[in-house]
Amino acid sequence: MNNKPKFLNKKTIELVNNYSNAVKAMTGSKDKTTGLIWTKNVTGDLGEYYVREFFNNTPNMPNIKLEKNSNKDIDAIDEDGITYAIKTVTTNTTGSIRGEGKLFDYLIIVKLDDSYMLEKIMKCSWKEYNKIKTENKRTGADKVTNTKKISEIFEILYQREE
Repeated sequence: MNNKPKFLNKKTIELVNNYSNAVKAMTGSKDKTTGLIWTKNVTGDLGEYYVREFFNNTPNMPNIKLEKNSNKDIDAIDEDGITYAIKTVTTNTTGSIRGEGKLFDYLIIVKLDDSYMLEKIMKCSWKEYNKIKTENKRTGADKVTNTKKISEIFEILYQREE
């Protein structure tokens, strides 16, 4: 049975099939112990994967375990119980950060290039985050915009060599 819409050209169908096959090949277990991605949020999942691999394979960095997607504000916890929110961007603004009270110990921002390859990993504390967050007027949630001030506040953990 051919269930592909007749109005789509062959090239479009081929591209969608290639993307789908790539996503399936990268998808791991829901507990985030295998694979490169775990949901259809490819950008966010890749960022979490890159952070886990960086932390767990870099001397003097704590080992972290990624949390299940059901843990809303915390994406990773290290062996000392320190919590991390991980936001992955391909532009200059993070996604929404919602909640009341202290949500995490550290915010990690992962910057990807147009090919989804890692450019930069940056970290700031909860206290520093509160100095630079801005409100999204439309949603009321907080966000972080990559400005010159961020480069002064965030610690750069990884920067790709050009």
